[in-house]
Amino acid sequence: MRHRLQVAAGTAAIVVGFMALAGGAAAADASVSIDNLAFSPATVVVQEGDTVTWTNEQTDVPHTVTADGGSFASGTLATGDTFQHTFTTAGTFAYHCTIHPTMLGTVEVQAAQASTTTTSPGATTTPSGGGTPTTTDDTLARTGSSTGPLTAAGIAAIGLGTLLVAASRRRAQ
Repeated sequence: MRHRLQVAAGTAAIVVGFMALAGGAAAADASVSIDNLAFSPATVVVQEGDTVTWTNEQTDVPHTVTADGGSFASGTLATGDTFQHTFTTAGTFAYHCTIHPTMLGTVEVQAAQASTTTTSPGATTTPSGGGTPTTTDDTLARTGSSTGPLTAAGIAAIGLGTLLVAASRRRAQ
């Protein structure tokens, strides 16, 4: 039993380690709830390329999600229906419900950082094989936090997991 517990703990530590090393890679998509004749949150902030999902959670009341400028429109959403839109251009996008014109919301889309022109304090630019500059950035996407501690924690967890599994195997022999 103790052997299996050590193997399980070691495997879990390895998995956690790899998850820590992969941290910050997921997109920062946003969700908006439609309920009580309101969009909640009323304003969401995303990056270029992110998707916003609206869900009508109001019982027996249809709604729409319609951009003021006409760049997107959901059509009528019944209770439980969702609508998604991916924002590919930076800017502020006001929207409303055409059925209930007092329902207003805003999506603020921030420009994606250009890796060759914008660098954070820990970033370095070096020429690649063809002489084209490439940027290596040591911060987590959208947070500005250093990847160093997360990387160290990931490596430590993988090391601990490997030691636990190895020790468990030695005791089992």
